[in-house]
Amino acid sequence: MRVLLTNDDGIMAPGLTALRRRAAELGDVCVVAPDEQRSGSSHSINLHLPIAVREIYRDGVLLGHMVRGTPVDCVKFGVAEILKEKPDVIISGINDSSNFGISVLYSGTVAAAVEGALMGIHSIAISIAQGERGDLDYAAELAVQLVAEATARPRTKPLLLNVNVPALPRGEINGVKWVRHNVAPYTERFRHVSEEGGWKHYAIHELEGPRHENPADDIHALQRGYVTITPLRVDFTDHAELAQRR
Repeated sequence: MRVLLTNDDGIMAPGLTALRRRAAELGDVCVVAPDEQRSGSSHSINLHLPIAVREIYRDGVLLGHMVRGTPVDCVKFGVAEILKEKPDVIISGINDSSNFGISVLYSGTVAAAVEGALMGIHSIAISIAQGERGDLDYAAELAVQLVAEATARPRTKPLLLNVNVPALPRGEINGVKWVRHNVAPYTERFRHVSEEGGWKHYAIHELEGPRHENPADDIHALQRGYVTITPLRVDFTDHAELAQRR
């Protein structure tokens, strides 16, 4: 099996290291990841500058290809230029904080998986909640299990999954739930931090998460110690509204 790994935390991130180690069980692993933190980059791509790529080695062993670009750049370039054959699966992560609710719209981790699905490749985005008790090896093991399930039988379309793991030791995780993602908005507040050359600089001061949750959604389940798996799709069309206009 050919596996492409990427993330939005940078090629040296601990989550990617854990994922690389476990994914080797699947077959040939290729790592193509950003040179630095790219969280919140969503589905952005580099249109106006050349993409710089550098091979990264440790103790003489190739760790992967480091890209000055976004996670989606990494997937596009990895599939088009680095790999000789199309990968069987793409795993993006392990992100160092949860990607639940509408954060899937902002996440570079999720966007990389979405790009893979657009290419017709089974793709999994996996994240672990912030906290000192999180088990990266468990999260990586779970990702590998999901890959095995995704590729175990023929499918009419690529599988696209968003996975979140609680920041708990594996023995304290309550189980796995397949759930929808919460669609309630976040609320941001800004504070003025500086002024220079006529520009006023502001930073997000407070970020308030969704106030409403549903027992069937990812936020509710994750906060109660469950791994959440949400199957996603890339069709944004409001089919009900479209049907009324015809």
